[in-house]
Order: sequence, then C-alpha cells, then structure tokens
Amino acid sequence: MVHTGSARVFLGVALGNLAIPLMISAGVAAVVSIWHGLFFIAAEHAGTLSWSVQAAALTGSAAIALLIGVAGGISAARQAGRWRPGAD
Repeated sequence: MVHTGSARVFLGVALGNLAIPLMISAGVAAVVSIWHGLFFIAAEHAGTLSWSVQAAALTGSAAIALLIGVAGGISAARQAGRWRPGAD
C-alpha cells in the first residue's frame, strides 16, 4: 500500500468520510419522518405511526451506509496498491 503498508487506513478514512455522514443523515431523516408523521396524525386525529417500519428503514439505511463505507475502503485500498506515479 502507498505510504501505509496496510489497508486499514483506507478503510478508516472511507468509514469516516462515507459511512458516518450517511448514518447521521439517516438518523436525521428518521427523526424528521417521525415528527412529520406524528404531526399529521395529531392534526387529522386519525391513523397511527408504524414504529416497526421506521426501525426497519433506519436499520436498512444504516446497513447500506456501512456497506458503502466498506466498499469505498476496499476500492481505495485496491487502487492504492496499483497506483504508480506518473510523469506530471
């Protein structure tokens, strides 16, 4: 690996720059969705909020965010292994 000798640094950077922001945005989206849903339920005095659907959506979003981070780290480590400096 370029400058590191380990793929861990690429995985860490990808998780920190891809997965964590995506997980934060998924959490914010869940909070806004719950607030929005409860607001309209209260305004109309009808319906219920499905907490299991909200939990499944948040879990799925977090899993996808983690997969994106891992895929980004693996891809960066592979590319770093093949990278050779060019004549600039």
